Amino acid sequence: DAAQIHDLARRSGNKALQALARAQINEPQTEANLAKDIPRIGDVSDDVSLAVQRQYEENPYPRWSEYSVTEGRTVADVMRQVFPGREFSEFASPGESRILVAGCGTGRNAFETAARFAGATTLAIDLSMASLAFARRKADELGIEDIEFAQADVLELAALDESFDIIDCSGVLHHMAEPKKGWAVLGSLSKPGGLLRIGLYSELARRPVVAARALIEEKGFPATADGIRECRQAIFSLVADHPARPVAQSRDFFSLSLCRDLLFHVQEHCFTLPQIKEILAGLDLEFLGFEHGFASTGQQYLDAYPDDPGMTSLDNWHAYEQLHPETFVGMYQFWLRKT
Repeated sequence: DAAQIHDLARRSGNKALQALARAQINEPQTEANLAKDIPRIGDVSDDVSLAVQRQYEENPYPRWSEYSVTEGRTVADVMRQVFPGREFSEFASPGESRILVAGCGTGRNAFETAARFAGATTLAIDLSMASLAFARRKADELGIEDIEFAQADVLELAALDESFDIIDCSGVLHHMAEPKKGWAVLGSLSKPGGLLRIGLYSELARRPVVAARALIEEKGFPATADGIRECRQAIFSLVADHPARPVAQSRDFFSLSLCRDLLFHVQEHCFTLPQIKEILAGLDLEFLGFEHGFASTGQQYLDAYPDDPGMTSLDNWHAYEQLHPETFVGMYQFWLRKT
């Protein structure tokens, strides 16, 4: 049984066997115990939310071992680093910020977000109890004490009797049946003048994924371990210029759980920048700009559109993306302010 295997691994002195026992026996047992104490906020009743929840209960995403530790700064200092030349003077005082991470998954993004802002306390929620238990175990291992975890659907967060200075929701809204509905809930939870960081899939950048999903539907590959393996073999055998072939260059393609999230997700929307502009117009949210991983992107934009030094024109960014379709290959990651 599990106890005998664990004891065998311990006595063997074999580090690889011990690591395997830890990952397959110890950690799942710890997570099962931790899950009993994670509170729930509201119910998960939406059909799509339930389907997404089932996927992540089976495959918590992503599994990870390390995360980037940063020195906490005031909100103003963080935002000035993201958007040089702007003041954000209303956030200059080093007060305690209340952060909501809506859709924390297995916790790494929540840890990085919480550490980024000095003196912050964070509520991290997710649909998946398996993902939350993983996150809670990692928090305990790393000695992180300023994050609360709770199981909740973003659609039900109106039940929360509080508002937030900063809301981080990356990679979540595009997995809803009605993303705008979830987005409106988040906006209602933001304090006046509060900040929201949103991450959404780009329709243009995701063209290889869209092509791969069409292939999966055509061939009828199921979202099982064998189905994912068959799908990967089929994609490997495609001609080099097939529109789905580039997905084989993704790191996520080579892990069963990550590939399931990449190609077999039960619910996924992709967005264009004109669509995002239209949604924002109805939500009382001001677009502050994109958070880029590469300074060269911003410089190329400024070279093309010198009349927009704040880089806030979504019309210009849409035109830019047509010329540089891989700009947002990860996601559109952008900041908003509640007006």
